Amino acid sequence: ALYEQLLTSIHSLDDLKRADLPNMLRRAIAVKADIVSKDEKEQNIRSFLNFGHTLGHAIEAVLGYGQMSHGEAIAVGMLFAMRMSSDYYQKALPVEPLRKWLKSLGYKTEIPHELNADDLHNAMKKDKKVRNGTIHMVLLKEVGQVENVAIDDKMMRSHLTKELGM
Repeated sequence: ALYEQLLTSIHSLDDLKRADLPNMLRRAIAVKADIVSKDEKEQNIRSFLNFGHTLGHAIEAVLGYGQMSHGEAIAVGMLFAMRMSSDYYQKALPVEPLRKWLKSLGYKTEIPHELNADDLHNAMKKDKKVRNGTIHMVLLKEVGQVENVAIDDKMMRSHLTKELGM
């Protein structure tokens, strides 16, 4: 519900000034607090808060910290995870509406073109979510329903290469 409210009521950063921002923040913080309270040691559902972070952190590491804001890197990672989710679950997800919304707010929505699949993949392999050498990503079954999925190297490289237009 909060996701839908944000998409329909925030069309520019100026809208945040007019919106019921304190209420939206309270709702978002409550969602996060509920998840953290149920999984304080990140053994299960708390990892869902990492949606978009697998690629986002890799972008930051390869590009150099501070070259792209954390929020923008995570936004790019979220879009990547949604496209990967669409392929993985063979289900259409609202990737394009989210991409357009983020772009309208001034966010970058593409992996920086100076980066390459090899460097990003290697950075992802160093992420805290790697288990036994396998990258785990939070994927969307549908909006509001996520799961952690082991992504083999071949699939990851294929998606990174596709994203970079190589």
